[in-house]
Amino acid sequence: MFPIAAITGLLIGRLVSWVDLSGDGDIAPYEVLTVVSLLVVVVAPLLVVAPTPMDYGGTAGPGQGIENWDDSLQWMEGNTPAVGTYDSGGEQSLDYYGTYKNREDFDYQTGDYGVLSWWDYGHWITTRAERIPNANPFQQGTDVAANFLLAQNESEANDVLETYDEDDARTQYVAVDWKMTQVKAGRGYGGKFFAPPQFDEDSNQSDYYRPIVAESGNYFFNYRTQDYYNSTVVRLYEFHGSAVSPQPIVVDWEASTVNGQARRIPAETPLRTFPNMSAARDYVQQDGTAQVGGVGMVPGERVSALEHYRYVGSSNRTAYESSEHNRATLTEAQGLGLPARPVNGTCGANQTSAPISGTNYCTPDQVANVMHRNSPTWTKIFERVPGATIEGSGPANTTVQVAVPMRNTQTNETFTYRQTVQTDDSGNFETTVPYSTTGYDEYGPAEGHTNVSVRADGPYRFRAITVQNRSLTPVSGTTQVTEGQVIGENETASTVELTGPQTSQTVSTGSLSPAAVPADS
Repeated sequence: MFPIAAITGLLIGRLVSWVDLSGDGDIAPYEVLTVVSLLVVVVAPLLVVAPTPMDYGGTAGPGQGIENWDDSLQWMEGNTPAVGTYDSGGEQSLDYYGTYKNREDFDYQTGDYGVLSWWDYGHWITTRAERIPNANPFQQGTDVAANFLLAQNESEANDVLETYDEDDARTQYVAVDWKMTQVKAGRGYGGKFFAPPQFDEDSNQSDYYRPIVAESGNYFFNYRTQDYYNSTVVRLYEFHGSAVSPQPIVVDWEASTVNGQARRIPAETPLRTFPNMSAARDYVQQDGTAQVGGVGMVPGERVSALEHYRYVGSSNRTAYESSEHNRATLTEAQGLGLPARPVNGTCGANQTSAPISGTNYCTPDQVANVMHRNSPTWTKIFERVPGATIEGSGPANTTVQVAVPMRNTQTNETFTYRQTVQTDDSGNFETTVPYSTTGYDEYGPAEGHTNVSVRADGPYRFRAITVQNRSLTPVSGTTQVTEGQVIGENETASTVELTGPQTSQTVSTGSLSPAAVPADS
């Protein structure tokens, strides 16, 4: 700025001497206008501070803080294959600093791939990760991004990408942050889940969340609908693709007219807990103005698991480092008296068993509370994979629980990926899983694949309950899944046989010999 100021001062001095403002002579009106006009042209732009990349976006864009995405995008650059080498390990086909004349209908080559995120973040993906975004701040690709993020099941999400993808180039990664799943709260602070419905012609904001207001008409709470929990962006960021079961928690409100408008206002006890799901659903049916679930990450119905998307990398920052996130979270926690689940130890008096109607809560930087099911790392990267096949046998016509413990080696965050599968009349079952448990070092960017940071802490565990001699008998088993199976390099299925506790056996592919691990409860 100092050189600009010096040059500007010199220019103004020359202008003054040229027009002669000393007062010794007559000054024509046009001379004054000329000086003023030139000063406006030269000086006025200097009074406006040009936005830096950190400031870009305002309320409509990604907001301040590319630094919050930067480590995840740097992770992507270093741990995913260069553009043009995906699934091949060949040479990079696109020169990052190259010149490309045909930009209207560019013909991508084998190994090129896209990264899907909300359009706000497209330029960041281009400049920091050096990867190709599906959507960008020119609002190219916004409909594709919106349709994918809001898709209500995995088939629908895949269809969106298949329609968009080329034969030689596919969407292989999805990058999402906490803002993309957080509903705005209070005076508008919070996330940007509101944005994709505005670009999806089949959606309205009210399909995903709806307000409950106080008698005064002021904001009280936004409860979520099942469509919110079924959306692909929530299933990725909040659930890591895992299946999630409902809990016997009910959001209760009363119908009212506020300022001449029909409104929902909070009931005397806006949140209620019940001993089981049947009791919760019976209350909702009888009450008429209530809903099972809809609080934080508690759905009202089961959310099924994803089979072709896996969590592979992240930023090191968390949403708890954002005052915007914390204000939105605490607005709902304080208003509804949500209990909190401490990250380490306890927070306050016996927080883990506090009733949901209580008023004690922990601040967001101390807990991972009901507003998030998993740790809200700022940005999370997911990979689209073929998935591995597991074939098994167990009791006929029985639900089998599948679980594998996972760990993000970047942040030490742990979670469990879960799904269920049904056996047929012969007791056989088959399922597809997106996470590998072994063989990570055999594949990486040099081979055209991902150096995943989210890795298993053990094998897949299977459990079912069978009825024998009028008693319930658990059967279980474990199996390993290789990285090659998940990414499609090895099409062999892993196998498992569910047996009784005294003769538990594990069966796997190849020479793998996994240690026995207790089935998940």
